[in-house]
Amino acid sequence: MKSYSSTTTGRNAVALAVIAILGLVYITLFYALFDGSGGPFGSLNDICVALGGILSGVLVWRLHAIHRTCAPRMSRFAVASGLLGAILVPLGSEFAITSVAG
Repeated sequence: MKSYSSTTTGRNAVALAVIAILGLVYITLFYALFDGSGGPFGSLNDICVALGGILSGVLVWRLHAIHRTCAPRMSRFAVASGLLGAILVPLGSEFAITSVAG
Protein backbone atom coordinates (compact mmCIF):
# COMPACT_ATOMS: atom_id res chain seq x y z
CA MET A 1 0.00 0.00 0.00
CA LYS A 2 1.20 3.46 -0.81
CA SER A 3 2.26 5.50 2.20
CA TYR A 4 0.89 9.00 2.56
CA SER A 5 2.77 11.99 3.83
CA SER A 6 1.59 13.93 6.82
CA THR A 7 1.60 17.08 4.69
CA THR A 8 -1.01 15.64 2.33
CA THR A 9 -3.12 14.41 5.25
CA GLY A 10 -2.87 17.84 6.89
CA ARG A 11 -3.98 19.56 3.71
CA ASN A 12 -6.93 17.22 3.49
CA ALA A 13 -7.89 18.07 7.09
CA VAL A 14 -7.59 21.80 6.39
CA ALA A 15 -9.77 21.47 3.26
CA LEU A 16 -12.35 19.61 5.33
CA ALA A 17 -12.31 22.37 7.96
CA VAL A 18 -12.73 25.09 5.30
CA ILE A 19 -15.70 23.25 3.76
CA ALA A 20 -17.26 22.80 7.23
CA ILE A 21 -16.91 26.51 8.04
CA LEU A 22 -18.32 27.47 4.65
CA GLY A 23 -21.28 25.17 5.28
CA LEU A 24 -21.79 26.82 8.67
CA VAL A 25 -21.86 30.24 7.01
CA TYR A 26 -24.40 29.02 4.44
CA ILE A 27 -26.72 27.48 7.01
CA THR A 28 -26.51 30.66 9.11
CA LEU A 29 -27.45 32.75 6.08
CA PHE A 30 -30.22 30.28 5.27
CA TYR A 31 -31.94 30.88 8.59
CA ALA A 32 -30.96 34.52 9.13
CA LEU A 33 -31.82 36.20 5.83
CA PHE A 34 -34.85 34.48 4.40
CA ASP A 35 -38.15 33.81 6.14
CA GLY A 36 -39.25 30.36 5.08
CA SER A 37 -37.72 30.18 1.60
CA GLY A 38 -34.03 30.13 2.50
CA GLY A 39 -32.91 31.24 -0.92
CA PRO A 40 -30.00 29.35 -2.48
CA PHE A 41 -28.17 28.89 0.82
CA GLY A 42 -29.88 25.63 1.76
CA SER A 43 -28.65 23.90 -1.40
CA LEU A 44 -25.20 25.42 -0.97
CA ASN A 45 -25.09 24.06 2.57
CA ASP A 46 -26.12 20.61 1.34
CA ILE A 47 -23.33 20.71 -1.24
CA CYS A 48 -20.86 21.59 1.52
CA VAL A 49 -22.17 18.70 3.61
CA ALA A 50 -21.70 16.30 0.68
CA LEU A 51 -18.16 17.54 0.03
CA GLY A 52 -17.42 17.28 3.74
CA GLY A 53 -18.57 13.66 3.72
CA ILE A 54 -16.34 12.83 0.78
CA LEU A 55 -13.34 14.61 2.31
CA SER A 56 -14.00 12.82 5.60
CA GLY A 57 -13.81 9.49 3.78
CA VAL A 58 -10.49 10.48 2.24
CA LEU A 59 -9.21 11.57 5.65
CA VAL A 60 -10.32 8.27 7.22
CA TRP A 61 -8.47 6.36 4.52
CA ARG A 62 -5.30 8.43 4.94
CA LEU A 63 -5.32 8.18 8.73
CA HIS A 64 -5.93 4.44 8.51
CA ALA A 65 -2.86 4.08 6.31
CA ILE A 66 -0.79 5.95 8.86
CA HIS A 67 -2.15 4.48 12.14
CA ARG A 68 -3.25 0.93 11.30
CA THR A 69 -0.32 -0.66 13.13
CA CYS A 70 -1.50 0.62 16.54
CA ALA A 71 -4.72 -1.43 16.66
CA PRO A 72 -5.17 -3.53 13.51
CA ARG A 73 -8.54 -5.11 14.38
CA MET A 74 -10.14 -1.91 15.60
CA SER A 75 -8.71 0.09 12.71
CA ARG A 76 -10.50 -2.16 10.20
CA PHE A 77 -13.82 -1.47 11.92
CA ALA A 78 -13.04 2.26 12.10
CA VAL A 79 -12.14 2.56 8.43
CA ALA A 80 -15.15 0.50 7.36
CA SER A 81 -17.59 2.63 9.36
CA GLY A 82 -15.89 5.84 8.24
CA LEU A 83 -16.07 4.89 4.58
CA LEU A 84 -19.70 3.82 4.98
CA GLY A 85 -20.47 7.26 6.38
CA ALA A 86 -18.55 8.88 3.52
CA ILE A 87 -20.85 7.06 1.11
CA LEU A 88 -24.11 7.77 2.96
CA VAL A 89 -23.58 11.48 3.65
CA PRO A 90 -23.43 12.59 -0.02
CA LEU A 91 -26.46 10.41 -0.77
CA GLY A 92 -28.42 12.10 2.00
CA SER A 93 -27.36 15.51 0.75
CA GLU A 94 -28.46 14.60 -2.76
CA PHE A 95 -31.86 13.59 -1.41
CA ALA A 96 -32.15 16.94 0.39
CA ILE A 97 -31.09 18.92 -2.69
CA THR A 98 -33.53 17.11 -4.99
CA SER A 99 -36.35 17.39 -2.39
CA VAL A 100 -36.71 13.61 -2.07
CA ALA A 101 -36.26 14.05 1.69
CA GLY A 102 -37.44 17.02 3.76
